[in-house]
Amino acid sequence: MKLKEKLNIDANYIDLLKNKEIHIVTPAFIGLTQCSAYLNFGCGMNQPQQEVFVNHVNEKKEVGTLYPMHHMTLFPYRYKTGAFMNFGPPHDYTDGKGFSDNDFATFIADILKSEIEYIKSGRLVIEIVKR
Repeated sequence: MKLKEKLNIDANYIDLLKNKEIHIVTPAFIGLTQCSAYLNFGCGMNQPQQEVFVNHVNEKKEVGTLYPMHHMTLFPYRYKTGAFMNFGPPHDYTDGKGFSDNDFATFIADILKSEIEYIKSGRLVIEIVKR
């Protein structure tokens, strides 16, 4: 089997997400992002609904999942994001410290728990952005 086939590079992740054939994990970061595209086209969430969910994940600094309705999980992103560009300094949920390696280890453990114990898709795609 070729590497491209193993990685399933040409897969349509939006359709796979809609059909609950895949579990997608992204940072809770909206705007012109993969997260917004998956939430919009794969989960049917409009921008105001996205902002509510994303803000909840980021304010709590905890992983959040849309299961059982959708096989999508978000992990906290350091800065507040929204549909509109902000020209001032970004709100930093970590008060300038960033997330620690221990925070990321907790996020990964919670992501894996959501897949193993609840979603059980067997196909996990994680977009990692450390900022």
